[in-house]
Amino acid sequence: MKHPTLAREHVLAHMEELMTGAITELSSLATWEGDGNNVDLTDLNLCIGHIEQSLKARLADGTGGLDDDQFEGSMAGDLHRCLSSWDVGILDDAGFWSYLACGPLWFFTKWREDPAKRKPETYNVYIDGSKNVECVPLRMFLRAQAIGHQGDYALGEAVPQGTDFWRSHILRVRTGSEPRLAREIAKQHATNRMMVDNVREYAKRIRRRWSNEVIYALDPSECAAVARDERP
Repeated sequence: MKHPTLAREHVLAHMEELMTGAITELSSLATWEGDGNNVDLTDLNLCIGHIEQSLKARLADGTGGLDDDQFEGSMAGDLHRCLSSWDVGILDDAGFWSYLACGPLWFFTKWREDPAKRKPETYNVYIDGSKNVECVPLRMFLRAQAIGHQGDYALGEAVPQGTDFWRSHILRVRTGSEPRLAREIAKQHATNRMMVDNVREYAKRIRRRWSNEVIYALDPSECAAVARDERP
């Protein structure tokens, strides 16, 4: 299937205009790559419309009990539900994620990573699809993929003020690739939150388990035991 993609050179060339609001988004610069027919964007556009309306409602009515990172997590499930069945060749294309970040989901990227509050020289990480922990739509997808189970993505919003938790202790490490363990760690942290230093020690212990065991071979109860027993 052919899919929309945005070249990195276009992202970098127009980043300043995006950040200042001189242009609204970069969808018009996308090209279609791949073989066969164009992928049907109907469901994706509906999903993006839902995210946009949800964000507008949140901004109009307040947080609704969720902080910014939790709201990102709540929207992550919608995005993953829409895209998880797409061809892996599309999902592996950094240009596709750049297209989303700078194009139809720029409104969300701009809200979540406010250009006025970020360094201009490093802002590209939030819209570069090769930066999987930082690029806003891609990190949303990976977060939902790490904790989703049978269509339930509630854990994605379960950790208040969880930006560092998700990026440093789930997505940047192998734990993010094993949903059974990622879900248990998120459950533990959501119900019995640790201080920052303890979280870092916990993450080190989990990484040592990866070095000493075949984590992928563990069943859910064994993953739960790892998540519980390694808490400092």
